[in-house]
Amino acid sequence: MQEIRNRKPSEEKPWLQYFTDEAKQAKLPKESIYQHLVSVNDHHRQDVAIRYINSTMTYGELLDGIEQAAAAFAAIGVKKGDIVTFCAITTPELITMIYALNKLGACAMVIDPRYTASVILDFVNNAKSRVLVTLTVTAPVRELVEQSKMEHIITFSPAERISGLMGVYARMRTKIKLPQDDRVMNWKQFMALGAGKT
Repeated sequence: MQEIRNRKPSEEKPWLQYFTDEAKQAKLPKESIYQHLVSVNDHHRQDVAIRYINSTMTYGELLDGIEQAAAAFAAIGVKKGDIVTFCAITTPELITMIYALNKLGACAMVIDPRYTASVILDFVNNAKSRVLVTLTVTAPVRELVEQSKMEHIITFSPAERISGLMGVYARMRTKIKLPQDDRVMNWKQFMALGAGKT
């Protein structure tokens, strides 16, 4: 009994009480989430993978984007075991980058973008994260750029993939002027680092 009390919740696995016997006995796949995504969807490249506001992304676009983002992360020195911090909401860019990190064997730490700069920086410092990916709107981007010692800061707008007049309007509303800093790059600049390297 004493041994059980000293165990952490993750070791006790209390969530298993909600699993069926079949689920408890199921074998975990040997492949990564990136490998699974490719093996299941590479032959369905024209099918829609993501619907985002008024735009869609096919599996082909997603898989190609993941390859390019993985090459871009590698170009800035991200490697297996590294932690990349995301201060963002779920967008096609976030999904693309998380799978890209999984391909490299790196980890994604996603933080609520409503936190203050000081709270975000505490997370970043505790994780020893060298790369920060952040929205240009909801996160305190200016403070993060000015106060952090990150090696690379990648910014993107949640309006990146919104099409038509709605997209033009949304991008105008989410445009922000950041301090001049060699560490900062936007989504297009980041992805360009991986162009032709997949």
